[in-house]
Amino acid sequence: MEETIAMLEARIHELENPAIRTQAVMLNQPYPKADPVSGSSQSGIVAAPIETLGMAGVFAGGITTGSEEYKEEPSPAVKAALLHTFVHHAIEIGFFLDVQRFIATTIQIDAQTNDNLPIPALISAACLWGLRLSRNSVSAAPGDEYRETVLDQAEAGTLSRALDQLSNAMSSPTHNRVVQTIQTEILLANYFFDNGRTLEGRHHISTAVGLTLGAGLNRARNQPRSPENVLTAMLPAPESAIEADDRIKAFWSVFVWDSLWSSALDYAPSLQLGDTPGQELKIDIPWPSDNTRSLGVSTEPIRRFLHGIEDESEGQSETALLAKTSVLMERTNALEKRYRPGMTPYEVESFKRNQIALDTVIQRLMVAIPRSNSPASLTLISVQMIAHTTRMKLHRIGGYGQEVGFEDSRRIAAEEAKSIADILEANPEASIYNPFLGPIYVSAALVLVDAVTMLKASDSEGNTQLRSDWSKAANVLVSAATNLRTKAVGDALKVAHKALAEL
Repeated sequence: MEETIAMLEARIHELENPAIRTQAVMLNQPYPKADPVSGSSQSGIVAAPIETLGMAGVFAGGITTGSEEYKEEPSPAVKAALLHTFVHHAIEIGFFLDVQRFIATTIQIDAQTNDNLPIPALISAACLWGLRLSRNSVSAAPGDEYRETVLDQAEAGTLSRALDQLSNAMSSPTHNRVVQTIQTEILLANYFFDNGRTLEGRHHISTAVGLTLGAGLNRARNQPRSPENVLTAMLPAPESAIEADDRIKAFWSVFVWDSLWSSALDYAPSLQLGDTPGQELKIDIPWPSDNTRSLGVSTEPIRRFLHGIEDESEGQSETALLAKTSVLMERTNALEKRYRPGMTPYEVESFKRNQIALDTVIQRLMVAIPRSNSPASLTLISVQMIAHTTRMKLHRIGGYGQEVGFEDSRRIAAEEAKSIADILEANPEASIYNPFLGPIYVSAALVLVDAVTMLKASDSEGNTQLRSDWSKAANVLVSAATNLRTKAVGDALKVAHKALAEL
């Protein structure tokens, strides 16, 4: 990542100083995080200094004709600045492609002659996120209404350009256009979810699922495929190990985001593992890797994981752990859908067995998640939070053990919620901008508020310290959700603020 950012720094310098030509794509010197050009902010979001890199007209009011003006391609300097911001948070917002390769092919001068150039929609989607992250890096000051209006127009125009380009993405001459289109759909889905536009977010994540399964990315290439499948025909053999690895990551990334958002917003996921014998989703690709390449065939990785029969070395990368937590989230959601009041004793017993088995797997994974060193790994922090959220949700099924579950489910759920707040407090320097974390923080805060309310009702002096700890944790979570400034939380954040005020 540091080398990738160095490329962008060199390219920005070149664009601002055309008389000084640098070999931007060839740089190998790591980019120092303390460099003043990387404008860090109070929110922790790393933003490029775009106001001094060709967008001064935008911020100073140089454009007044509305969002249509921004549908045009930005200048090379503006594009480089936006990509500079994007790459700092790319993984957090769903970017699974090789970042260095993406940037290198995007900023090269003679890119028009390269059939490996990213599709235009993908570049626009990355710029869209760069713009959003740039404006989220600082709070609007009083009197900045005009600046905010201009930025709204810039986002709207960039989004419109990305959507227009996306409609023609599959006709692009780019060799890897299917996977790049899936990547674009994920970025746009997360953008819509982050803006509280749930229906549009669901549409794009569903499209990503359709492309992924249609292209057979859940199956190894040596498995039988339908010769009539148009997507399969558009997906030639990978040209490199990086490209092959990107395809594995494409499937798992789609699975992760589909599982997480469907859980957070309580709708049926587009990609379901299935519970009916013989009708389960067939997956024979390995877990995703980080820096090493995990190619080849992996026999039923999810079943092996859930049954505890995988090798210790299987799926230990950070991205694999993220995929595993998402599997557990999907399984928890599926179990929750099976619950209904008034189940027969046999149904209750069967439900409890499944619940206990899933709880065991969640706890086993929690032990396997390595603790983040300093500087903290943002992916590992997200993995830890999602794991705690999954167990919290598992113990809330059926009203905290009133009919199914565990006798102390309310306490367990509250402890898991507090663990999320503890992770936030233990990593104050972590600049996390994962749009899914907003709903996590709010749901955990509401669990704690409910638990504190129950403790107050019990009127036991021995609960005073626990009430204080849980109340403090709830405040930490609500503050974190507020600072994210994501609209994905909807009205739930207002409910949490009100509930805290009434404690």
